[in-house]
Amino acid sequence: MTRSDVRQQRPRRRATRAAGPAELPPGADPSTGPAAAPKAPETPAPAAATERKTPTPSKRPSDSAKQSADAVTKVAPATQDTPATEATATKDTGTPALGSRGRWLRWSTAAAAVLLVVALAAAVVLLALSTTADGLDARRGAFVQTARQGVLNLTTVRYATAPEDVQHLLDGASGSFAQDFGGRKDSYIQVVQKAQVNSEGKVLAAGLEKLDGNSAVVLVAATAKVSNSSAPQGEERSYRLRVTVTDTDSRMTVSNVEFVP
Repeated sequence: MTRSDVRQQRPRRRATRAAGPAELPPGADPSTGPAAAPKAPETPAPAAATERKTPTPSKRPSDSAKQSADAVTKVAPATQDTPATEATATKDTGTPALGSRGRWLRWSTAAAAVLLVVALAAAVVLLALSTTADGLDARRGAFVQTARQGVLNLTTVRYATAPEDVQHLLDGASGSFAQDFGGRKDSYIQVVQKAQVNSEGKVLAAGLEKLDGNSAVVLVAATAKVSNSSAPQGEERSYRLRVTVTDTDSRMTVSNVEFVP
């Protein structure tokens, strides 16, 4: 049944319902009323109801497949964009990925350890050099100080204490100087006592000329005010000496004295 047939039947049904009771067939009893009248054939309601609804065209398999493909296409870019976004964020922020981050931490730890070892080694070397330099400076100072004291003992003597002064000089002497001066100390003491000599020495300057192992050569400039029985007022004398100092068993002594003109 077509849609036009349904539309034509619907007005006829309404006209029949509006006309009132149906006509009695011939020979029927009017007293029985409309209930005894035979029922008119009815149009099937389900068909009419079905015809009222606008038929929905069914989707073809090709259309469904196309929509599914479109949905996958729309979802796929979002899935594919995720790694690109992470890569972009990694590139922009400079933060390595999880695997590279572990390698970066290991390399940084190893580099820090190497730098620490190098720093410690450098500190040890610097400390050793500083200690060596300090020790060398102290050794040089000891040689110079020994020479200064030897010249001061040589230029300072009093006739009243001549034996003690000469012995004090020899206590700090060694080598050729000790032998030479020790061999004539008695005659020296007699001359000092007889002439009533008093000599007061003073070191003006001293400097290291050469350092060679356990010996050093020191230049010393000194003065002395010398008086005796003939010149009680005294006179100033100047001396320039080249003093050799020797370190024997950690004891520094004057081993040679030369007067420099």
